[in-house]
Amino acid sequence: MDFYASGLFDKEEIEEIRKENNKKVQPWWDTFNKEDDRSVGIVAASLLDVLLEEIIRTFYVKDRHVSDLFKDDHMLMTFYSKINVAYYSGYIPKVIYHDLKIVCKVRNRFAHSLLAGLDFKEKTVVNLIQECELRPKTIDDIFAPKLKYILIVQQLAAHLIIISQAARKMRPQQFVEYINMEKWDFSEMTLTKPEVEKLLKESHRNLKRG
Repeated sequence: MDFYASGLFDKEEIEEIRKENNKKVQPWWDTFNKEDDRSVGIVAASLLDVLLEEIIRTFYVKDRHVSDLFKDDHMLMTFYSKINVAYYSGYIPKVIYHDLKIVCKVRNRFAHSLLAGLDFKEKTVVNLIQECELRPKTIDDIFAPKLKYILIVQQLAAHLIIISQAARKMRPQQFVEYINMEKWDFSEMTLTKPEVEKLLKESHRNLKRG
């Protein structure tokens, strides 16, 4: 999957995207080098969660209440819900959807396991990492699950940043915008008083028959 060869960006834009990529993710990589395995497993998913939210927001209506969808107990609060909404709305391809779900499972493994000292060498975590499509296959024969996980997250982050840039550049009109629905006079589509009275009478007769 080569976003750079898509024709959406010229050379200057590609360079800007690379700079933004480095600026956004470098602090995270620095954190990964300092933290234990459990922290890396959880924090890495948080990075991808933030990037996914940026993509989804790009396509949503420009309304100040959109932010509420990503808070508290609302429908887009969780990483898992963002993954599914992004894929089924057509914002991310299947290969990224597949690997994001695995990262979510790894994150949950570290976040909810009561095992003391849980690390990337644990069998369940190792097997999940091996299922990732974006894993560095050139080192499949080397047992380095933590390194592989960080490289997978790095690839996913880079792709999500590029998708976000592409979304902002070519965001299609929403249906409401396309048909200029905000300017419709919906009062003309409401029932008249005689029509409402007729419906009430028919409903009353049906109740009596029942």
